[in-house]
Amino acid sequence: MKKQKNKETIKNSIEKSKQKKILCPKCNSNNCFEEIYPNTDIIGYLCYSCGYTSTSKFKPGSDIEIQAIKSQPDFIRNNVFYDKERDINWYMAVVQTTNGTIFPEPDENNWHWTYAPIKEILEKDLEAYPIPGKTGSFYSHRLAIEEGIKYDNTDFLSACKKLGIFKDFLGKDNGSKKKS
Repeated sequence: MKKQKNKETIKNSIEKSKQKKILCPKCNSNNCFEEIYPNTDIIGYLCYSCGYTSTSKFKPGSDIEIQAIKSQPDFIRNNVFYDKERDINWYMAVVQTTNGTIFPEPDENNWHWTYAPIKEILEKDLEAYPIPGKTGSFYSHRLAIEEGIKYDNTDFLSACKKLGIFKDFLGKDNGSKKKS
């Protein structure tokens, strides 16, 4: 019963946020969403297949785009996709929550999505994780890159499900394309 209620809550949130499915200009998937952000004229985009994201403010060379990408790794900056129809650039998404992170990672073939969980640091290991500038203070959690799970670069959806930010409300599960 609780699972059904969660699906309904998510569906209601989508309807209220003026979100709609569109065809992804990068991968042609129908698991792409366009959302008008409340009380703004900004439109956001995210594809749950290829994992590319953008906003209506990411016009090529705009100050907003330059500010947004200047701290991103070269790998993300160099894999920009230009959307001619909307005249905006799309970038690989990086998603961080208290459960973990999803990020694109180069590999020997091209690249893949990696999900890395957040793990609590054991009391006996705390001293290995000092907080810079705070003598005697230590982090309580860390990103466990060594436990990362790799997903095909067309399967951002499964990485999102693993992260726990996405419940199966797009329809049928598209099947995980986990990389070994």
